Order: sequence, then C-alpha cells, then structure tokens
Amino acid sequence: MRKLLKYFGIITAILLLIVVAVFGAATILITPERVRQTIVPIVEKSLNRPVSIGQIDVRLFSGIAIEDFTVRSKDGKTDFVTADALILNYRFWPLFKLRVVLDEARLDGPTIRVVRFENGTFNFSDLLAVETQPEDSVPAEPPPPESTVGGPVIDLRVNKLGITAGKLLFTDRAVAKQPLTYQLEDLTITATDVSPGNAFPITVESRINKAPFSLYGTVNPQTQFVDLRILLDNFDVSEVMPYLADSFPGTLSSLLFSLNSTLKGDMNAIDTSGEISARQVDLTLAALPGAPVKNAEASLSYAVSVNMGQEKVSIHKADAELNGIPLSVTGSIDRYGTNPHLELRTILPMTPLAAILAAVPKKLTEPFAGMNPGGQLAADIQLAGAPDQLENFIRKGTLTLDDIRFTSGDLPVKIAGQVLIEKASVRGKGLILQIADSPATLEFTATNIMETPIRVTHSLQAQTLNLDEILAAAGSDRKKPPSGKPPASAPSESKSPPQPQPEGPIDLPLTVDGAIRVTNAIYHGLNVSNFELLYLLENNIFTVNQVRGDVAGGTISGTGKADLNQQFITYAAEMSIEGTQTDPIVSALYPPAAKTLFGNLFLKFNMNGRGINPDAIMESITGKADLRITDGRLTGTGITKGLAAYLDAEKLEVLSFKAISGDVQLEGGNFKIDSAYAAKDLRMAPKGTIGLDGSIDLSLNLRLAPELAARIDGNEIVSQLLKNQEGWAVIPLNVAGSLSAPKFSLDKTVVQQMLREKAVKGLQDQLREKLLKPDKPGQTPNPAKKSTTEETSETTGPEDKTGKEKQPSVEQMLKEELKKLIR
Repeated sequence: MRKLLKYFGIITAILLLIVVAVFGAATILITPERVRQTIVPIVEKSLNRPVSIGQIDVRLFSGIAIEDFTVRSKDGKTDFVTADALILNYRFWPLFKLRVVLDEARLDGPTIRVVRFENGTFNFSDLLAVETQPEDSVPAEPPPPESTVGGPVIDLRVNKLGITAGKLLFTDRAVAKQPLTYQLEDLTITATDVSPGNAFPITVESRINKAPFSLYGTVNPQTQFVDLRILLDNFDVSEVMPYLADSFPGTLSSLLFSLNSTLKGDMNAIDTSGEISARQVDLTLAALPGAPVKNAEASLSYAVSVNMGQEKVSIHKADAELNGIPLSVTGSIDRYGTNPHLELRTILPMTPLAAILAAVPKKLTEPFAGMNPGGQLAADIQLAGAPDQLENFIRKGTLTLDDIRFTSGDLPVKIAGQVLIEKASVRGKGLILQIADSPATLEFTATNIMETPIRVTHSLQAQTLNLDEILAAAGSDRKKPPSGKPPASAPSESKSPPQPQPEGPIDLPLTVDGAIRVTNAIYHGLNVSNFELLYLLENNIFTVNQVRGDVAGGTISGTGKADLNQQFITYAAEMSIEGTQTDPIVSALYPPAAKTLFGNLFLKFNMNGRGINPDAIMESITGKADLRITDGRLTGTGITKGLAAYLDAEKLEVLSFKAISGDVQLEGGNFKIDSAYAAKDLRMAPKGTIGLDGSIDLSLNLRLAPELAARIDGNEIVSQLLKNQEGWAVIPLNVAGSLSAPKFSLDKTVVQQMLREKAVKGLQDQLREKLLKPDKPGQTPNPAKKSTTEETSETTGPEDKTGKEKQPSVEQMLKEELKKLIR
C-alpha cells in the first residue's frame, strides 16, 4: 500500500512537472508579440487587406483570444470585416515539440460588409480570382510556415473555422439610383477539416431580412465543387423586386418564399433538386390589370441540371401546384443566355373544373358566375421553339374533357371528348355536346390559331334537337309572345324618336366554314326533318349558303348574308316555302294565331335590313313576298269573328277558300298587302298594311255569293248594296285596329260612289220604263207625251185623285238613298 502511494505521488509529481513545463513552454512559445508577428502578416498576405488587432490574451488550455480584430477594405479606407474577438485554439501536445499548431479559428460577433459597386464588381471580387496553371503542372505544396526571429514556429493550418453571432450587411449600388441594403443576422458559420486542397464540411445559419436561412454540406475551394443543402423559410421576395423590375411582367406586392433544396456541382455544371413554395402571393400582371392575384399559394418540387458552359437547363422534374391545381413540366432549355430554345412537356392531370376556376383570379371567372361548373379536364401539351415565336411554340397536345358541364340560366350544357393540338392547329375529336337533353356530335378544326384570321371548319350533327326544351330551359318560355296589340308608347318630351346607335363595325379575327345537320328538330311542336345549315364567315361577312328542311309535308329553304363591316350591320335573306301545311308553320312562328289558318303554303320571300337592335330593325327592314295558300280555311281569328259579328253572319266565322294569293311588301315596320281571296261563296281582295306590332289598316273589298247575301239581306247595311251581274253583293269594308281586336267600317267614299251609280241606273230604268211604255194596247209610246200620272206626281204629291200610291221621282229616290247612306 505504501509502495502504491509512493508510486502515485511520484506520478503526480511528474505530471505536475510536465504541466509546469508545458505552461512554461507555452508562455515562452505563445506571447502576444509572437502572435501579432505571426497572424497579421500571414492574414494580410492571404487577403491582400490591411489587418489590425487589439489586445491578445493567451490562455494555456483555451487558446488565444485576439480582441478587436479588423480587416480593412482593399484601399484601407473602410472596414471589410470587424469582430469582437478572433479566437485561436491550439493543440496541446505539439507544445512538447516546441510547436504551436492551431486547431480552430473563430470570429465572435463579426460584422461583414459586402458591397456591389456600380460596375457590378464586389468589394471581395479580387479574393475570388484564381490563378490559372498549366494542365500538366503539379500543384505546389503550401510553403512551410515562416519562423519568427528568435523563436519557434506557429502553424496556421487550422482544422476548424467558424463565425458566431455574426452579421452581414449587403449594399448594392448597381441596381437602383438609391443603394439597396439587405442584412443577414445571427450568422453562424462552422467549417471543419479545412484545407485549401480538399473538400471540407461547412454549416451556415442566419436570418436574411428576418427569414431563417441555413446551409450545410461540403466545399472544395480548389475545384470549386460544392455539395450543399439550402433551407430558407418565408423570405419576402417583394424586397428584392428591384432586381426583377425589367423582366417581371407586372407588380408584385407580396410573396413569402420558402426553399428546401440540394445543390451539387461546380462553376460549370450544377445539379439541384428540392421543394419551393410561395404563400401570400399578391401580384398584378401588366397584361391583366383588372384581374389581380390575391393571397395565392404555389409550390414546386423539382430536379434540374444546369450546364453553364453549354447554357442548357435540363428539367428532370417540375411538379407544381397553384392554389391546389397540379401541373408538371419536364424538358430542357438550350442557349438560355443568348437565343433560348425550349423543349417542354406540360401535363395537367385530370382536375375538377370547379377547382380550376376557383384557383384563378375572380375577375377572370366573372363570365362563369352562377353557371355551376362541373366535370373534369386534363391536358398534355408539348412545347418546342423560342418563347417569342408563339406561332411555332406549341408542337402538339391533348385536352381531355370529362363530362364538363355548366348551366346558362336554367339551360344545362355538357361536353365530353378530346381536343387535339398540333403546331398552329386545334382539332376537336369525338366531342359530344349536349344541350338540355339533346346530344350532338361536334367535329372541328382550327388552323392558323397564332395569327389572324383563325380558320375554323366545323360540323355539328344531331339525331334530335329539341329546341322547345332548350328555349324553355333558357328562359324563353317566360317571355310573352306578341299579343298583336300595338305596344303602348310612353310619353316622350322629344318630338322625334331616339335614333339607334351604331353596333359596328365588328371585326372578328375568324374565318369559319360551318355545317349543322339535324335529323329531327323540334320547335314549338313543329318537326323539321333533315335540317341542314351551311354557312361561311369570312372578312366579317356572314353568309348562309344554304338552310333547308322538310317540314309539315313540304320544304323550307333559303340563303342569307350579313355584313359586319358596316357601321350599322346590314343583312339580306331569301326564303322559300314549298307546299307545307300552313297551320303548323303559323303555330310555330306566331303562336297567338295557332289553329286559325289552314291550307298548303307556298311562299317566296326576300328581305333587307340593317341594325340588330329592335328600333333599327323596325325602321330599316324591307322585303317582298309572293304568297299563295291553296285548299284551306281561315277560322277563329279576330278578323273572321269580327266580320261575322259585323255582318251578323255566323257562317263567316269559318272561311273556306280555294286559294289565297298576293304580293306582300315589308317596309317601315309594316307589311303592305295586295292579295286576292277566292272561296265558293265569298271573295275579297285585302289591300293595305299590317304592322309588325299587329296593327292593321286594310280594305277588304268583300263580295258575297247570292245565297250568302240573301241570308244577311235583312241587314240594313247589306240591303242597300249593289249586286253585280251575277247577283253577288259588294261590301266595301275597311278594317282597322289590331289583328286581335279589329274594327270594321264601310268605306263611305266607295259607298257613295256605289249609291250614285245605283241612283243613276235606277233613274235610267224608270225613264226607260215610262218613256217607252205604250199609252194603249198596241200603241207605240210617245216620248214627247207626258203621262197624267207623271204630271200629277210632280205637282200633287204621293197620291193621285184616285187615291193610288204615286211613283217617286228620280230626285226623291236619290235623296232617299243619300239619307240612308247618312243614316
């Protein structure tokens, strides 16, 4: 036991002697003056900067602390780096060999000032300059540490470098007139196993304008190869927008940027991957000033290779998400610094349409408000070429529509199929368009889509198209049909009606060659089979080359043209109806007149007009028609009912006819009619006007067959009428009012003329009878001899001496007829 204690004491004494010896050696080897003489020249030579240090504190076990460490700028006028202290920790055991080997160099509380000058260089640019050496040369070994006069070596090849509680101030004078300032706070840098010829690990942590930032990985100063991971959280990009002022297509008010990325490569080629996110994005694009983006979110997961020497970016993966809408991009960008050429593939996976509309600015979706969008769509687009040559930029692509649906008012619309894109053309393939419950197949091709005019060819085919359902869903059933009554005009302070404003010219950058074919179309219960519409829109002129269909036992066909180049749009049309049943046509086109006119309709009609608003149409539309209706009847109309009531002839409520024919002219909002109506017991020649508002002003020139006239012979009006040689009664009627409420009256001018003619004829008959009547049987009448009866009637009154009734004179008869006319 005593020996053990003795040995322990001896060992302890030896250790104490060693410690005292080391301490003595340290105090001899490491003096403030030796440190100053060693550190300052080497740092100044390495950095080519003036260096100053303050008090030096040598600590046996902790190392060397140099206070007030300062590295000046190259010109020595300003500070480049200032630090509260430069800590140099040395290794313990080399002291026994009388050597000082530094293990760690650390700056505590430094402030690093980085400046970019107006010419684009930095205040540390000279430190990055690398001397070029021949390829075959062998890198020289670093020179041995210099010896100080009268003492041993201090080795500055440190193992660990670091910065704690640092600050980096960056001032940029090259972007704006006023310098821009950015700040990194709480900067901590740690680098271990530092060697200028080998890679070493490095860690950086800081806050960039209060946004947390970290970087860690390895760096090789000699090869300039880095393998790093970079993290940045919620950096406000709007603070660096001055750098993007010339290239950013709008104004960015807010964008919080986060990054989790890896970076591997050198100054020639870099591979990078990771995730980028953006929150609270508020921006306004110059192209869409009325549709600002508010509080948007976006994210990107990417893997990209950049070859600086070849100016090429290879996008291996770029999976983005904008407000929840996914989008992926792969491809490459060549010559990005000089003449960019893109080869990209963009994919939108099947995504709900409602989500897409919700992701874009509300201003852009206002036309779709209340349309209840549904369904999904997907896109696969390949882009190739220069981005400034959009006409050749889109190589090909596919847009897939999966049960896309929306409503317009109460009208449901669905569309499904594919749209194929190839270079400057778009083609619809297998598109099914369903409006209400009427499906149709749509095929189209659009070419020259990046220039004007865009050329479109399309074909729409449907088995059944129920326009009644479509119009009802669209709300047309809530619109009252014309009543036939003239619209009540509101009082106006102006004497002249307001003039319609021009609607044109309308410049459509389109050329459209279209065809619509429907096997069976239904309109107001009217079946139109084999309907075909062929049209062409070119140079802003819309031409209907053909419209035809089989309807109600006959055919309808026509052509038309509208010129959109005019200040007031002008149009012209021709229509032909051959042998259709009249009632279905009238019921469909003018429902108030349903079940009133029957027969076979033949019509040739042409019209011209200008303007598209109602006032312009009423003022300008003109037209001519050749009308013929055969083997029909007219019943239940306001005119037939009114005529029957006026003449007190119930039979006239239904007018059967062999033919109605005539010429119709449309001008100034009125139909001018000159027609002929022929039936078994009634004839008339309506002539006058019928207004588009339902007003009428017609002269009927009615003639009744003897049997029909006899039935109304007791009527006071008819009893005074003349009859032609065939015994037909002539009734000169005028009709005013409206189609639904006509007002009948006799044409007094014609009646007066008829009465005069009747009076003259009556006088002639009486004179012939009196003058030519023989005085005695077998005696020839003497024209010069006046009968006793005539003489008496002229002087004595209505009765002769024998009490018999006298014949009235011609004057009395004419007066009597005139009295009846007045009555």
